[in-house]
Amino acid sequence: MPGRQLQDRGGVHLLARTDLPTLQLHVVPADAPNYPGLDGPFSLADLPDGERVAHVDSAAEAQILDQASALVRPERRWERIRGEALPRGRTLDLLREAFVGLAASPR
Repeated sequence: MPGRQLQDRGGVHLLARTDLPTLQLHVVPADAPNYPGLDGPFSLADLPDGERVAHVDSAAEAQILDQASALVRPERRWERIRGEALPRGRTLDLLREAFVGLAASPR
């Protein structure tokens, strides 16, 4: 299953970087109610110069947002997703449970 192998490698890669201060991982439980993260992928980034930007994907296009007024919606969306997500410690526990040992095991 090439898709599963790629997913496993990605999980191992993320797990290896959980000590980075610039990376936050949060697992949203499968039984969570409908939440705003289902609208499509997006990323928020704080740049070294202090600027914040968002990358928002949709079926039609991808956008980079850098104006404060345009960032309000993705920032609110992120806060609502975090409200449904497991705390950081539990998220890391789940990632370790799922991916520890995969780096060494042949696939």
